[in-house]
Amino acid sequence: MKLVSKPFIIECVLSIGIILGLAGCLGKRGISEIKEHPLPVTYEDESNVKMGGAEDDVFIEVRSVATGKSMNNLAIYYPALFPGGEIIRPGDREDYVKVNGNNAYKVVFRTKYIRKRKRIKGSEEDAKKNLPEGWTIMTMEDPMTGRPIPVMYGPIIPRQKILYLVQGKSRIYYILLQADGNAIDSAINTFDKFVKEGIDYQ
Repeated sequence: MKLVSKPFIIECVLSIGIILGLAGCLGKRGISEIKEHPLPVTYEDESNVKMGGAEDDVFIEVRSVATGKSMNNLAIYYPALFPGGEIIRPGDREDYVKVNGNNAYKVVFRTKYIRKRKRIKGSEEDAKKNLPEGWTIMTMEDPMTGRPIPVMYGPIIPRQKILYLVQGKSRIYYILLQADGNAIDSAINTFDKFVKEGIDYQ
């Protein structure tokens, strides 16, 4: 019987390793059940995908966990399934609904009102000339240096959050929308379509 040389064996092992490594790199990242992302992806791993708009006024997050049984009351299990998720408080509107025939728990959070702020890039004089409507320049303490610095403050605008928990066959999905100001109405329409059509619930 002809013996195979050690260099040949090593070469074969290395080739297989490279092929497997390329397969892992080329494989789809993130939650594979998402058919199409409605916003650019800012972060993803095997159980969490975060998406955000270019104007930083719309944010969508999808998380998923495996479950071995059907859960009739998703509201009870929610904190244990998704630690660190949005906290539900009195005044938030809760409802049980169906999403493509799947049991789902929906929460429309009370509208909050916020003021966004941005650090000034360049000179304060240039910032004043190009100040967007409704924005003002105020002074705050720089947390790094303790010195006063000028900062742009926006007008008071609403912030809306909506959460769905959807029970699939073997997984539960956490789907959260956060939208601010004038982006709220169009973001809700995009989000509702994504929840109904953009995920292949498993």
